[in-house]
Amino acid sequence: MAKKIVLTGGAGYIGSHIFISLVENGYEPIIIDNFSNSNEAVIQKIELITNKKIKFYKSDVTNNMDELFKNESVYGVIHLAAYKSIPSSLSNPLEYFYNNVSGLISILQAMNNNQCDKIIFSSSCSIYSNNSNVPVTEECQIKGNNPYSLSKIMCEEILNQTAFADPNFRYMSLRYFNPVGAHKSGLIGEMVDSEESNLMNEICKVAIRKKKKLSIFGNDYNTHDGTCVRDFIHIDDLVSGHIAALESLPHLGKNMCVNLGTGNGYSILDLVKTFEKVNNIAIPFEFCNRRKGDIEQIYADTSLAEKLLKWKSKKSLEDMCLSSWHRVKKTNS
Repeated sequence: MAKKIVLTGGAGYIGSHIFISLVENGYEPIIIDNFSNSNEAVIQKIELITNKKIKFYKSDVTNNMDELFKNESVYGVIHLAAYKSIPSSLSNPLEYFYNNVSGLISILQAMNNNQCDKIIFSSSCSIYSNNSNVPVTEECQIKGNNPYSLSKIMCEEILNQTAFADPNFRYMSLRYFNPVGAHKSGLIGEMVDSEESNLMNEICKVAIRKKKKLSIFGNDYNTHDGTCVRDFIHIDDLVSGHIAALESLPHLGKNMCVNLGTGNGYSILDLVKTFEKVNNIAIPFEFCNRRKGDIEQIYADTSLAEKLLKWKSKKSLEDMCLSSWHRVKKTNS
């Protein structure tokens, strides 16, 4: 019988891709999502890709989850559901702390009450200090520079204390860098119309002429072209990291935090120019003042993931740009 995996936020950008991979790897994923940052239409698209009827619960993870876990005999959890915008968190700190921290506690309580002891947690590279040397290892200083990153730090400590109290409890906190790209079908990907979209979506908005110009915040950083440097990772590689974590967790004998990135730093202009080159489309842009809270450069040291999970990213910046544009063209055709 297939192992049941509760996938919170499973209708979102990352969650929908993970769902497909879980099915392909023989698991039975169950989605919990309130669709606050996703669309119910994604469910039908995932069903079309997997040729499988999806079991999902339209619910907020801050609700009591006991009944769901009791009815489903859950093997493990991949917990993605969270508010995720740094600018929004600065304006709405209480909402972010309540949703992100209480959501995890609710899931952990349901797990504890129903003999489920394995969880993969979605963390973020934003928890690393602005002063961290690059590439950043998991041992680098962590520092909450905003309510979003602080909520992730708090969640990691809650997981740590839960594991201290229960020797059978196993968790892995995956510290994401900057996921971009889309599924090869072009049917799912990040919502281009989202107000909290990432850089790639902003580029795509310009490409389809929903925006006149791309705003690039700062061109006076101490980087090779003056713009911020990030570790962009293809969504497919991020997903394969989750499968590797899920399958490794029972055998590692310890709990840990692991970076998921490529280990390569690319600037904002690198991404724009690569998108233009591989898709043969111009992206007008303008430089603006630096944005509060932006880190000059950050990219991952991925040696721990390579050693313990036997995982390494495979796809290039060109692959990310091609798949993103394929998704947008298909959506807008």
